[in-house]
Amino acid sequence: MPAHRAHHQPTVAVLRLMIGCAASGKTEWCTHPSNALGVRLSLDEARARLGRHAHDQDASPAAVEAVQLEMASLLLDGQSVTLDATSTERTHRERWLGVARRYRAHPIAVVLRTPLELALVRNDRRERPVPRDVLKRMWQQVDLLTVESLHAEGFAEITEIGLATHTTERNRTC
Repeated sequence: MPAHRAHHQPTVAVLRLMIGCAASGKTEWCTHPSNALGVRLSLDEARARLGRHAHDQDASPAAVEAVQLEMASLLLDGQSVTLDATSTERTHRERWLGVARRYRAHPIAVVLRTPLELALVRNDRRERPVPRDVLKRMWQQVDLLTVESLHAEGFAEITEIGLATHTTERNRTC
């Protein structure tokens, strides 16, 4: 009698991209035990390893390259990845979406809609705060993002957390 083989659908790796201004709560959300997010990669941690500290912008090019290589390896191996970075600029999101396409990963945007006042308070408590004008600019970039614009960029799913300006819902997945 021939052996029966179970037919399994291959699992698709997920590339989850955090989008939020500095001090919006991205790392806290990523590391919460209830969020099964695969392997978390952090640009801040890569900058800390490769530069003087987590906010060393001079180390950003090397950090991005290192994270991209690690991400590619993980996705190639079929593992899901969450990128813990601000991703407020479209050009940065395009880079990571390109990696998702290259490795046939399912791209998900997780947008943190933290109230500006809360992000500013959290930022002021940091050892190395981001300049307030930079944080405000990042917050405005996130505030302008819509589900439709993120779908148009290439995200298959969008999850919005703590919607501060666009709706009264707390969490929404599209």
